[in-house]
Amino acid sequence: MALSARAPMLRQVAAGLFMLLVVSSAAAACYLWQLRCENFGCTGLGIAWAMWAGVLYAPGLILGLVLRFSFAAGPRCACMVHYGLLLHVLLGVSLAAYHGLIAP
Repeated sequence: MALSARAPMLRQVAAGLFMLLVVSSAAAACYLWQLRCENFGCTGLGIAWAMWAGVLYAPGLILGLVLRFSFAAGPRCACMVHYGLLLHVLLGVSLAAYHGLIAP
């Protein structure tokens, strides 16, 4: 099987991985939202949010943008990536707005 024949299948697998990242970043954000500060001035909570941003959100955003602008695996997968990217960006923007404008 040639590489060009495998490309749509690889894109579908990448789309599935992207949707897994979207769901896991939303679940982790919900969990972190419920955590409360400890005695050290919220250091642990800040580290947890930084890890969420660096390990779940940023790779998911990069993968989603790459898939969104280079997708040719079929309309169903392209639609899934489009709405997944929209939800992912809305999650990040709303959390950044809350922590930047309301929380300080």
